[in-house]
Amino acid sequence: MDLDAVLLARLQFAFTITFHIIFPAFTIGLSAYIATLGVLWLNTGAERYRRLMQFWVKIFAVSFAMGVVSGIVLSYQFGTNWSRFSVVVGNVIGPLIGYEVLTAFFLEATFLGILLFGFNRVPPWLYVLSATVVAVGTATSAFWILSANSWMQSPAGHEVRDGIAYPVDWLAVVFNPTFPYRLAHMVNAAYLTTGFVVLAVGARYVLAGRHTDEARTMLRMANRADRRARAVTSIDRRPAWAQHAQASADQDRRDGGALGRLEARRLPHLRLAGPEGREELFRDFDPTRLVAHSDPRMERPVPGPQGCGAVGNARRSCRCSSPSASCWRSAFSWWRRRSSAHSCGGAARCSRRAGICW
Repeated sequence: MDLDAVLLARLQFAFTITFHIIFPAFTIGLSAYIATLGVLWLNTGAERYRRLMQFWVKIFAVSFAMGVVSGIVLSYQFGTNWSRFSVVVGNVIGPLIGYEVLTAFFLEATFLGILLFGFNRVPPWLYVLSATVVAVGTATSAFWILSANSWMQSPAGHEVRDGIAYPVDWLAVVFNPTFPYRLAHMVNAAYLTTGFVVLAVGARYVLAGRHTDEARTMLRMANRADRRARAVTSIDRRPAWAQHAQASADQDRRDGGALGRLEARRLPHLRLAGPEGREELFRDFDPTRLVAHSDPRMERPVPGPQGCGAVGNARRSCRCSSPSASCWRSAFSWWRRRSSAHSCGGAARCSRRAGICW
């Protein structure tokens, strides 16, 4: 393989854009999450929302700075790596990127200063307003960048004279045919990314037994946000055999089959073994949402301590209450291959920070 100039330019641009997209995909959703925390803090006065807001603002500041730095390099590479392309489409792409800087970046940069340094200097309503404006700015940034990217894939509203593209209808340029789909896809992907990051951080604090109130709040909010974002992007693009398998499983649930019996035995909560009331974290938690298919082993009683022989018993649960007790792993789908009745290993695992038991 010859490393010609075109290939090297592609490799450099691919590395830069791959590194850059990590931060916008996170900060778009994180800014909206921070603004939501601020609104909840103003409405309820609960201190946990304020603490969570200040915690995530610091992470947002670092991610935003990394996105700006890598984005500047990316914009320069349009001219250095793809100079001929920039000459041809610069009359269209240039203004779109300029609008992103004027309407979104300046807005974010101005109110981000208040968000970072103004908590003790401005009224609470102004501080929360700053967080909301920053969230609007990140969404506006995604609007213009996705418009430019979509125009490169499906150009419209322009004419070519002497090999140079000139804009004719700016509304057609901005709202080109693929723009709505790409914008919806990117924004929902950003919200999903942030939701899973918040979920992971909350779960880590729960397992560590630290900041349990804030961790529970993160888990609940991230779970709801992810469900709503997935509902928006729930277009079924699976192959026909996968759709047929899902349809069969749905019919089995309606007819009261294995999945139907499993869903009927919704466990009231998931217990986490540990001190200071860390059990009963997820009240009204429905584990059947995480089970993708039926497992006959889940229908068989498994002998265990404290009368938890029936895996689906609605009120009984196993708990690592002593070093000698054994608890049974839940039958989530990603543990399915190991066996839903697999012991957690006695004292070695029950003595760790938290053993997840039924």
